[in-house]
Amino acid sequence: MLTILTIDTSIETSILKRAFSYFFRNKPNMEILNYGDFKIKHINFVQRTKKIPWMKIKNIADGDIDNLMCDENISLPVEKGFNRYCSPLFKRRLCENAALVALNKANARNIAITLYDVRAVHLDMPRLLAPFCSELKIITNNVDIYESAIQDLNEEHNTNIFISSCISNMYPSDVIIAPEKIKKNFKIDQNTVVFTSEKPIAPLNGIVYNDYKINVPNKFSDIKNFGLKNEYVFSALYTETNMYELGSLVPCSCVSKGKDIPFKKVCRNVEYILKEKYKTGDY
Repeated sequence: MLTILTIDTSIETSILKRAFSYFFRNKPNMEILNYGDFKIKHINFVQRTKKIPWMKIKNIADGDIDNLMCDENISLPVEKGFNRYCSPLFKRRLCENAALVALNKANARNIAITLYDVRAVHLDMPRLLAPFCSELKIITNNVDIYESAIQDLNEEHNTNIFISSCISNMYPSDVIIAPEKIKKNFKIDQNTVVFTSEKPIAPLNGIVYNDYKINVPNKFSDIKNFGLKNEYVFSALYTETNMYELGSLVPCSCVSKGKDIPFKKVCRNVEYILKEKYKTGDY
């Protein structure tokens, strides 16, 4: 069961109303929504004073507070056992899907692609990327795992695959795909397209997409998000309720430098950049 906490702030301004709210404090409310394969426990509290009754919320939550879904602006008391739910898995999948669909829409065939996968956990990506490139570079700290995982892939797609733990070996690349957060400084040119799932620690010179928005499919339109971001709610559904079909969703927009860019425009941008790099059209 997923547990969602929402807090509606309505702090009284008049002295009389503040006094009334102090002596006659309202209680958090709880409802359980049953969606068949999963349930959502929704706890709502209307805050009329500066204090929030965290122990009452803990009691009504029946102890389900260590993975509490809530707005990121709510400051949870960690010392009381409260922790905000957060999982990067769904966003990483959106990052991969965005890159794969954009490359397909751009009709990419013989370009240079780098997969940046330090932990070697995205082992299915080389096989999915191979049709788009003549050169695939894999940067990872676990070279031996990838060497075992991609046996025979070179012959299947006539792709030159190079695996290394050294970042400098990724240059030059037309497209870099880093499903996990980039914690190193990449020296790339301004026309390199980067798909990653979080804002890199150091600014990158290329065209960087680091967040993804989705439209809720009709099949799931009855699921309430209680004011939370769709991506956040569906991240929990994907990870905690094993609703893996959500892993096939393609973003409706990608975020670059804090701006939402419609996904169709992202695809056109990738195609334009590749055409400019490969004037012959052989890309």
